Amino acid sequence: MSRGWGESIITKFDVRGRPFTQALMWSDLNYFGPRAYFVTGKRPVAALQLESVSLKDAGNYRCRVDFRNSPTRNFQVKLTVIVPPNKLLVYDNSGRELSDVVGPLTEGSDLVLTCEVRGGEPTPTVSWFINDKLVQGRVETVQNNVVVNKLDISKLLRSHLNTTYKCQASNTKLMTPTEKTVRLEMFLKPTSVELLTKPIELVADEEYSISCEARGSRPQAELTWLRENRKFKRGKMETWSNESAVSSKVTFSPTPEDDGHVLKCQAINPSIPAAPLEDFLTLNKTRWMRFILFAQRHPYPSSIAIPISQNMSSGVLFSTQSLVLQGVTRLNSGEYTCVAANTRGHTSSRPVKLRVQYAPVCAASEPVIVGASLEEAVRVKCAVSADPAELTFLWQFNNSGESFPVAPTRYDILYATSNYTMSELVYTPSSERDYGTLACWASNSIGRQIDPCTFQVVPATKPGQLHNCTLRSTVNTTGDWLEIECIAGFDGGLLQTFHLEAIDSATAKYCLNATNSEGPFFRVELAALTNGHPGTIQLIIYAANQKGRSEVVVLEDIAIRDAEKRTDTGLPNHITPVIVPSVILEFYRHIHFTDEPHDRDPLPLSCTGPGVTATFNNFVIIQFPSSLFSGPPNRLMIPESVNVTERLTLSRQVYHLDNSMCTPSASVTISGMRMSVFYVFSDLRCITLSNRIQLFYSTTPP
Repeated sequence: MSRGWGESIITKFDVRGRPFTQALMWSDLNYFGPRAYFVTGKRPVAALQLESVSLKDAGNYRCRVDFRNSPTRNFQVKLTVIVPPNKLLVYDNSGRELSDVVGPLTEGSDLVLTCEVRGGEPTPTVSWFINDKLVQGRVETVQNNVVVNKLDISKLLRSHLNTTYKCQASNTKLMTPTEKTVRLEMFLKPTSVELLTKPIELVADEEYSISCEARGSRPQAELTWLRENRKFKRGKMETWSNESAVSSKVTFSPTPEDDGHVLKCQAINPSIPAAPLEDFLTLNKTRWMRFILFAQRHPYPSSIAIPISQNMSSGVLFSTQSLVLQGVTRLNSGEYTCVAANTRGHTSSRPVKLRVQYAPVCAASEPVIVGASLEEAVRVKCAVSADPAELTFLWQFNNSGESFPVAPTRYDILYATSNYTMSELVYTPSSERDYGTLACWASNSIGRQIDPCTFQVVPATKPGQLHNCTLRSTVNTTGDWLEIECIAGFDGGLLQTFHLEAIDSATAKYCLNATNSEGPFFRVELAALTNGHPGTIQLIIYAANQKGRSEVVVLEDIAIRDAEKRTDTGLPNHITPVIVPSVILEFYRHIHFTDEPHDRDPLPLSCTGPGVTATFNNFVIIQFPSSLFSGPPNRLMIPESVNVTERLTLSRQVYHLDNSMCTPSASVTISGMRMSVFYVFSDLRCITLSNRIQLFYSTTPP
C-alpha cells in the first residue's frame, strides 16, 4: 500500500510461496509502523487496520494487489480524520469561568454568556439552547482553532430564575456533541408583605398577637417589627417559613403610650437591602368622647332634645345631661348642639365642634381607570381626606413583572380644599411594560394611609359598542315622547359621551342630532322627528371619546304614525298594548304588473337590527339579527292597485322549542316600490322562534 499514486510503499503483505497464515508483513516506520497490520477473514478479502489514528493520517491511499496469473489491480481509498473539539468553556459577564451555576443576579440586570470552543477538525458549529430550545447567539471569533459564541439576555425578569443555558459544539454526526449547561440563580426581592391580622382598636394591657407574612423573596426575606421606625422589642416573637413564604408573629400588650403610633412589619431580602416592603398598623386605643350639658333655667327643663339615637352596640350613649360617644371615628366629626325645653319654651346651646384627627383615606372607593396612549402624558390626581391636612405623598408603580417607587420630582401637592388634599402625577407610558397600576399613599402626623388610592393605567382606545338598546313610547300632558336607552360598553379609559342621530328614511336627511354626557339615554318628542307628519326614521346611536367613536347601533325602519288617530283600544295609534307582540318584516323589490298571471321568484323576509324592542304604532316591534321562520312557502296574491292594505291569515303550523303552536296573522301594505309585512302573534313565546318564512306572490288580483 502506498500513499497516493507514484509514492513509495508504506505497508506490504507478502504471501508469495506461503499460506496466508505465514504471510510476511512490513510497515514503514516513518508512516504507520506497528500501528498498521493486515486482517484477513474469508479469503480473498483482506483489510489494513490502523490504530491510534491522528490528523496527519488523513489523505488518499492506493492499494495494489499483484496476482501470479492475472493483471495487477489498484484501489484508491480516501481517509478523512475528524477531530472533535478538545475543550469547551463558558464565561459570565466578568469573564469568570462557570461550572454549573451563573449568578446570583438581580431583576433588571443583563446577562452575557460567552462560550469558547477550542480545537476540532473540521471547525465545529457552536450553538446556544435556552431550556433545551435552540436560540440565536452571536459568533464573534473563528480563528486559531477557537470559536466564540456569545448569548445576550437583557433586563432579567423574575421568570428567568432557574433557566438553563446550554452551549453545544459539534462537527460530526458520528459522535455525541460536546456541551456544557449552566443554571441561572437570582436574588429576588419580596413581592408582598401583609399583616394577616389588623385589630381596629386595642385595649391597653390586653394581649394581642399580630402575624405578618412575606412572599416572593429569594433567599427568604428577613422580617423586622418596627414602631415609629425603631425596632420593636416588646413581647414575644416567633418566626417560621416554608418554600413559598416566611412568617413572623409578635405577641404583646399595648400601653397608653402606643396610642396613635404605627407598628410596621418590614420584609427585606438581605442581598437586596435597598428594596424593602412594609405593611403597617396604627395602634389605636379605644376612644370615647363625653359632652356634659348644663341647663340653668327655672323651672327645671322638662326635656332635653339630643337629635342622636342611642345605640349602645355602636358606642352612642346619653343621659339627661350628657352624650357619650365611644370608639370615635372621623365620621363623628362635626358640630353638636344641645336643645333644652320647659313650659316656657326651648333654647339651644352654642354648637360644639368635635374634630377627630385621622390618617389619610382615599376619596375614591374604587380603582380609577386611566387611559393613555404610548408617549402621551396624562395627569393622575390622587385625592385624600385627612386631619390634619399637612400631608406627604408617595407614589408607586406595579405591573405583573416589577414594582418600584415613583420619583418625588414627578409629582407634587396640587391643591387642598375643605374636604380633600390632592397630589398630581404626570405619567407618560413609553412602552407596553408601563401599563399597570399606580398606587398613591399619603401620610400625616396621625399615621400613614392604610389602603392606597389606585389607578389602572390602560391603553386608551375608542369606546366599546353600546348594547341592549330599548325603545319606549310615553305620553304625558306635554306631548308624545320616544325614549331610547342603552347599556354603555367599555369607555376606552377616557371620558365618553353618547350620541343619537335620527335620519328620515324618505328623504335621507338628518332630523335629530343629540348628545348626552351623563349616559346612553335620550328622550325625544315624536313630533320633532317627522315634523308632525307620519313617516319612518332610522336611529343611529354610538359613544365617543378622544380616541374616536364606537361601532354604531342602528335601529332601522321605525314607523311613526299620526298621533291623532285612535285604535279600538282607545289608545293613540303610536302607543302599543304590551301584551300584543309583533314583528315588522320589510323587503323591497321592483314589482311589475301585467294582465297575465304568473309566479314570481320567492321573496325571503328577514328581520333587521341588533335585537331591539320598541312599542309604538300599535305594535311591539321585535327586531332580530337573523330571520324569523322557516317552512313551506305560502302564496300571497298582490292586487294591481297600490296604496291598498290587505289582510290575510297564515294558517300553517310553526313549532316552538316546547312544541307549542304559534299561528301568526299578517297585514301587508304596498306603497310604491315598498312592501311591508306585519306579523302579529297572540303568544309572547312565539317571538323567540329563529326560523324563516318565504312568500311567493302573483299578479293575479284576489
